[in-house]
Amino acid sequence: EQLKEFDDVDDSDDSESDSEEIDSDNEEAMLEKELAAIRQEREQERQRQEKEMEEQHAQEEEDSVRRSNPLLASKLGNQSFNLKRSWMEDTVFKNQAPEPK
Repeated sequence: EQLKEFDDVDDSDDSESDSEEIDSDNEEAMLEKELAAIRQEREQERQRQEKEMEEQHAQEEEDSVRRSNPLLASKLGNQSFNLKRSWMEDTVFKNQAPEPK
């Protein structure tokens, strides 16, 4: 008779607790997956931005080198390779520099 009292007790609370634990575990696993996906996306975005910055820096450095070298700059068409000559370098004045004392 004492056992019958325990048999009559509703065990649904235990089964609900078990199902809630399973649901909680499933939800936690889903959140972990979502967190991992977000971290991966952020890492990919960081790597992409880093790559773009490196490419931009390399391009700027190459442009700087081209602009500083007159032979390369003349190929770009934005500057002609003409040396400015002093008025004393004309043929009339060649070799007529004053003699040192």
